[in-house]
This record gives sequence, structure tokens and C-alpha cells, in this order.
Amino acid sequence: MSYSGIFLLLAFLMSIAVIILWPLIAHPAKLSQTTNSSVISVLQVQFRTIVAAIHELDADHETGKVTDGDYQVQREALLQRGIATLTQIDERMSDAIEAAVRTRRKMS
Repeated sequence: MSYSGIFLLLAFLMSIAVIILWPLIAHPAKLSQTTNSSVISVLQVQFRTIVAAIHELDADHETGKVTDGDYQVQREALLQRGIATLTQIDERMSDAIEAAVRTRRKMS
């Protein structure tokens, strides 16, 4: 292969790399906001799952499928997981709000 062919191939590959990496280079803040949003979405789904598990546990206890001792232990564990998940959601949302405010201030 000639030098001009190699040069054209390298130029083509570099232009493709720039096109692919441009969103990451140009808008790193948007990437972190998107990542934070997806984490918040996952945490919200996890919280809804915990709430559904608590409702199911309550129904099982009312029908006698779960003993009082097991019910108390399992419900307390689910409540603690729910509290921890809500705390994480709150922290992530606060971080997202603060990042949006910083971005807005930089724009002004």
C-alpha cells in the first residue's frame, strides 16, 4: 500500500473517531446528567418494587401465610431498604439540581 493510501486511511479513521467521540468531548456535563437521571430512574423502580413487596407481605400476613415474628422482621428489613433507597434518590436529585443551577449560572 502506498503512503498516500495509508494517509487517507488514517485520516478517515480519525474523522470517524472524532464523529463518534464528539458528544462526549463537547458536552461532558450532559453525559453526567444523563447518567444521574438513569440512576435516579433505577432507584425509583427499586423503591416501587420495595413498596410492592411490603404490600404483598402485608397481604400474606393478613391471610396467615406469614407468622407474626417473620412478618415483623421482614417488614422492618423492607422498610430499612426503602428508607435507604429514598435517601439515595434524594441525594441524587439534590446533586442534579445543584448541577443544573451551576450550569445555568455559567451560562449567564
